[in-house]
Amino acid sequence: MFGAPAFGALSTPGTGGFNKRLGVPRFSKIDFPSYDGADDPLNWLHRCEQFFRGQRTLASDRVWLASYHMTEVAQTWYYALEQDEGMPSWERFKDLANQHFGPAVRSNRLSELARLPWHGTIQEYQEHFNALVCHTPELSPLQKADLLVGGLPDHIRVDIELRAPQDLQTTMQLARSFERRTAATATAPS
Repeated sequence: MFGAPAFGALSTPGTGGFNKRLGVPRFSKIDFPSYDGADDPLNWLHRCEQFFRGQRTLASDRVWLASYHMTEVAQTWYYALEQDEGMPSWERFKDLANQHFGPAVRSNRLSELARLPWHGTIQEYQEHFNALVCHTPELSPLQKADLLVGGLPDHIRVDIELRAPQDLQTTMQLARSFERRTAATATAPS
């Protein structure tokens, strides 16, 4: 009596929370992100892929699971897509979601990154830069770093160039540090 699972239990003792008959994932407590179509889907798609890795979701279940968590205009878009094409593969789904909800396709994203205007703070510039660079996965870490440095104001850019960072994260950290130093020296008493 004590060793029997409770009525409706999703796991069998000794299976680590995974019921082979029901196909319930091992880590079923992780919430799946929802998407309403209001923003660029890139971050949502990335979170979906993190969920799939963590839950070990089968490739054949990914589109169904993601589309189930779409709301508002995104759900309507998927309903129309499913009527036209049936259930697409995960890769096709990602491509179509990016085409429909992502930023307009530009002929030269690299040029757009190189011309990204500086305004505000390093943090604001980095946020705009990241939003664009995430759509250019073919760039190397050094190319991303060089593009970021190229758009910074001279008083920060020169200090970073002297350190020759090899990746975007190091470059961003240096930019924030030099911005703090500039602010501190500007307010220091003479």
